[in-house]
Amino acid sequence: MKEGRITKKATDWSDMKAYGLEIEESKFFKPDVDYSSNHYNSCASAALSLLTNIPVKKVEKYYSKEGWPTSKIIGFLKSKGYVVVEVSKAGVLSHRYFGENPLSKYHCLLINANADAVENSLFIMHRNKVYHHFHLQTEDDPLFFFNKPTQDVLLVYHKKWESNPMWA
Repeated sequence: MKEGRITKKATDWSDMKAYGLEIEESKFFKPDVDYSSNHYNSCASAALSLLTNIPVKKVEKYYSKEGWPTSKIIGFLKSKGYVVVEVSKAGVLSHRYFGENPLSKYHCLLINANADAVENSLFIMHRNKVYHHFHLQTEDDPLFFFNKPTQDVLLVYHKKWESNPMWA
């Protein structure tokens, strides 16, 4: 995650909550499929497909030999009408009180994390669940992102995800 710069004004991402996002209702969500022999180039392509409901083969048209750097992911999402904010440590820490948290389980985060010493992987986090390669990665491992250190975190929002927060 980028460092950023702490300012006097607290970060407010409250209007970017994705109450209406239902990842597990996506036509591409496949919890029982083995993706060890996937037919696409990158887990980022899978994450973007799952998030946007665009078939992975169409998403892959944007893939190149440089892969999916963060700037390219942002450009892809913005071209499809999504609002994307790079989350920084300073943005998260800009609140003055311990109990204030600018991010909640209702925000949709794309997390670029170290999968191992040489490879990064892209994860979706929403409603306290982590998704990877079209399926649920983990529901209950609080150490997951300690073991997969984050490089970049993107807060993603689309107007179609608006919903009445009373049911959330």
